Amino acid sequence: MKKLLLLLILSLFSAQSFAGSCPDGSDPVKSISADGTYFVYKCGGSATSSSETTQTTSTPAKAKVVELEMFSRFVGQFDMKKLSENSNPNVSAFSPITDKFDINQDGHDDFIVGNTTLNTDQRNQPNEFSKPVLLFWDNNIKEYVVDIEVQKALPLLYFPRRIHGSINPKTGLTHLFIADTGLDLANYDFSKGSANLPPNCGAQNHLITYDPSSKKVTKIQLPKLWDYTHALATADLNGDQITDYVVLNSPYIKYPQKCLFNGADYTNGSYILYSNKNGGFDKVNIELNYKGYSKTPTITSGVVIVDDNNDTFLILGSEDPGDSIYALKQDSKGSFTETSKVSAPAIMRTNGKSGAYSEVLYADVNADGTKEVVASIATTDWEGRYIQLLDFNNG
Repeated sequence: MKKLLLLLILSLFSAQSFAGSCPDGSDPVKSISADGTYFVYKCGGSATSSSETTQTTSTPAKAKVVELEMFSRFVGQFDMKKLSENSNPNVSAFSPITDKFDINQDGHDDFIVGNTTLNTDQRNQPNEFSKPVLLFWDNNIKEYVVDIEVQKALPLLYFPRRIHGSINPKTGLTHLFIADTGLDLANYDFSKGSANLPPNCGAQNHLITYDPSSKKVTKIQLPKLWDYTHALATADLNGDQITDYVVLNSPYIKYPQKCLFNGADYTNGSYILYSNKNGGFDKVNIELNYKGYSKTPTITSGVVIVDDNNDTFLILGSEDPGDSIYALKQDSKGSFTETSKVSAPAIMRTNGKSGAYSEVLYADVNADGTKEVVASIATTDWEGRYIQLLDFNNG
């Protein structure tokens, strides 16, 4: 079977001739803003005389893109099948999730690549496990590299779905939370009913620590619990400066009697892992109170927002039932209640099903100093995508 190779290409874009003409008919002079984040166009030259007029804009109203240049550079090639340490020759490596974080805290972003397996029918295989791959940026050679000793210490995973990196300010260690959903039944034949398919049993989540000084990898013990972590939201919820984890599960463990949980418990419910004083985490089950639903919507994505009033909200993307993005305000340590929602647009409806909110971000995308909710909606057959930009204010 062909080996899966990961090629990392660094692409740099530069746009030229964005600005229109100056009032006197001359071309504006392009420079870079003081913070290096956007282009500035000035009319009247760079002289400091008060008699000259200077016009500055980052987005000229009459701007036209005249030329677009793309620069690409090779920065690494990796055999994911070999690095994932899955020895079955009948399956290939598949990387369903990749995230970036400065793992070794050297000022450069690194990559965490989650791996699973697929057979020739593009189906995830039961009881096949793979290691994630950490790619470290080497600024001397300007490429990504693998630390084999680090790889040896990483855990085997089933189907990593979500990854989050953070730094514990008290220990200086890098924390990498990898949410594992277990067997994924995409591309399986559901025509005879899910009871005739391999059981979805979920998997154990992992919290890995990395010491930048010693390059040592260890694990923080999480509750022995198998679940289907479809979404992961993070924030310091208890005020101790350490990242807490809101683990948002889809109810996909339908036949637990067919599962071997290896002495662990299992859950279809969502919960929060609050950091404690002993360096570990305490699990608190959470109740999500939706309005108008007898059945909880299936959660596919989520973020935590702490607003200017210090109120905490979960912004949750969902699919049938629910097919909306919801804001839920925290009432207590284990309870959130819906305050508002926005439904998926009708254009994303296919085969009688609404679109799924596959990703939710909270970021200042237009550089106006205020963060927006960015929601990505996919059709149920994953052949189309729609992006919503939503203002969020007081729930």
